[in-house]
Amino acid sequence: MANALCSGACGGASTLPVNYFNCVTVTRKYGYKYFVLLKCDYQFTDILSAAEWAAALVSLDVVCSPPGVLTLPVPDQTVVDIDCDTKVTTDITYTIDYQTYQVSPSDTSDCDFFQALFNNASAYSLMWFDCVAGDERWAVQDDWRTAIEAGAPATVSGTSPGFTFSVTQIPTWVAGDGDRGVWQTQFQMEVDGMICTALIPGAAAAVCG
Repeated sequence: MANALCSGACGGASTLPVNYFNCVTVTRKYGYKYFVLLKCDYQFTDILSAAEWAAALVSLDVVCSPPGVLTLPVPDQTVVDIDCDTKVTTDITYTIDYQTYQVSPSDTSDCDFFQALFNNASAYSLMWFDCVAGDERWAVQDDWRTAIEAGAPATVSGTSPGFTFSVTQIPTWVAGDGDRGVWQTQFQMEVDGMICTALIPGAAAAVCG
């Protein structure tokens, strides 16, 4: 006999997802070379405005990392058996490894950059985008993704599009390939679910060149 208390649960499900496959094979290049830091209290009035991104760079509310390599493995997670039929996924932790061979040519400002990042991570939120030219898929919070897909002006009052993060490997200058040194660090983020991307045309060029 069905449990009358729970019989409406299936009927309350959202509509089925739309299948994006249209019988033509399409793949996408994978890779990330920049991360972007936002001051955690910075408020976009329209995240789709490249001019606003450029102004935020000038006002030091946003900064782009040196080019390097970001690696995002499958997140850690905990699967909980809440009863004999149901499992839920909790404690989802994404880890990002970053390294760059790029250094300051004449002073120690590369170390200054990473020291400021390490000492003040809680004051920033973290974003990143893929390295496919002209595509510009940015990792953003879900509410910002919804706003972006609705079109300009795109904003979510009182929140940041980026992710709260911790620096879980202190930035370190280590031996790289050949006789070159490389900066390495690691970030972690605890999130509620998947991280999806949104198209923000012109933002990458505005802040990372």
